[in-house]
Amino acid sequence: MTQFKKLACKLKKFFDFILLKPERIFLTLAIPTCLFSAVFVPQLSEFDGDSHFNAIYTYSDFDFSCDPDNHTVPRAVADKIHSSEGGARGYYGGFAQKVDYTDTVEIRCAGYQPWAYVPQIIGVWMAKLIYPSVGLMVLLARLFSAALFCAAGYFLIRKLKIGKYVLLAVLLIPVIIQQSASVSADASVNLIMLGIIVSILNLFVSQKKAQKSQIIWLLALLVLATLTKLNNLILFLPMIFLPSRLFADNKLKKIPFNVQKWSVALLFGVGFVAAYLVSSLTADGSGGVISAAIDGDVGVWRFLNILYNTYIADMSSVILDETFNQFSSFGYHSPMFILIINIMAILFALLYRNKTETAYAKNISKSLTGVCLATGGLFVVAVSYIMLFAWAKPDVIFADGVQGRYFTALIPLLIPLFVIIQKRFRIEITDQRFAKLMTVLLSIVLLSYMYLTILFIQHDFDFNSGYVSF
Repeated sequence: MTQFKKLACKLKKFFDFILLKPERIFLTLAIPTCLFSAVFVPQLSEFDGDSHFNAIYTYSDFDFSCDPDNHTVPRAVADKIHSSEGGARGYYGGFAQKVDYTDTVEIRCAGYQPWAYVPQIIGVWMAKLIYPSVGLMVLLARLFSAALFCAAGYFLIRKLKIGKYVLLAVLLIPVIIQQSASVSADASVNLIMLGIIVSILNLFVSQKKAQKSQIIWLLALLVLATLTKLNNLILFLPMIFLPSRLFADNKLKKIPFNVQKWSVALLFGVGFVAAYLVSSLTADGSGGVISAAIDGDVGVWRFLNILYNTYIADMSSVILDETFNQFSSFGYHSPMFILIINIMAILFALLYRNKTETAYAKNISKSLTGVCLATGGLFVVAVSYIMLFAWAKPDVIFADGVQGRYFTALIPLLIPLFVIIQKRFRIEITDQRFAKLMTVLLSIVLLSYMYLTILFIQHDFDFNSGYVSF
């Protein structure tokens, strides 16, 4: 009995230590869930996993001529990509057979640049050194991607000055977890999006003058956004509206505007234009799609009708489901009560503010709230416009190709709005109790995701409906 009490005491101290910091809660929940996803989610069942892995394999050979339509790869890679013919369990093959590099075929390749796949490429390199089978390549690519996600997620939560629990809840949304422990470029794209939002929010709420290191870091993120997914540059819109208090006063008092502030705004404006031009000249996937969209011809009223059908009427429930819990190309997802728990966790996080964050909340203005909402709205409209021309048929009535997971990482843009709402309504609870509440809610969501994945693997998938076939 004494040994049991000692063990219970140690466990209590351990959990109390974890609950002290939201970034520790993140690692405690993210690491096992990411490992589960990397190992047990059927390989290449993630959205467009086949074309993403084809790109990763091609780039791992230092071949940067990845053709989105047809590209030459070893037959073993193509066989792995087509392994769905064996059902869910067919995706686990390809571990024993070594790749025969002389036997090749042509297959489709994703249009992302190699920078979007850095952790996965490292994983494929490691697999080639250990045992060059396609199954091991996919597994190690997933594990390296998961490792980057956990490290970057911990860093972002720790650095964010206001809304840490919001970021915690977003990072632990099942669709974010699964895509981060996969061969998809979404893993890097989501981290870059969240990195931009966190850095801009930190700059706006800062109680000190803007530091050169902050501007340089944001410029580095601008470069990463350019190299991965060009529409993420929209997230830099708030940089035009930086408050003057962040910059030193003009040495020449006669100048009617703050020179440093508008110099930074101009710098990012020039960077945005340069990024688009570079992307267009290099003819990558993102630049090409945007060029096609701009050259298109859609009336304003028709486009507004398409937006209405996509986000309010016909497709709204599908988009909402995809934002949180549609887990793979198999189409399986959590039941409605789990989705409600997930949304509740995010809502609670938005309505909660601890004592440390109160000082930073004073620097959040209505103008920042408006800019963040406008940025999120413009991002949604831009992606819808791009997808409309990239995928839609001439007589389409909604933005075909839009998927909810494109917008999941935008949720932290709601933090300024809810800081203002907190002036009238907020959750009053001790830090430790709130940490326990968030841990329980997010654990329920993640356990549900793991249980459903096991259930679908155990009983195989019904590919047409997404339901379990017993």
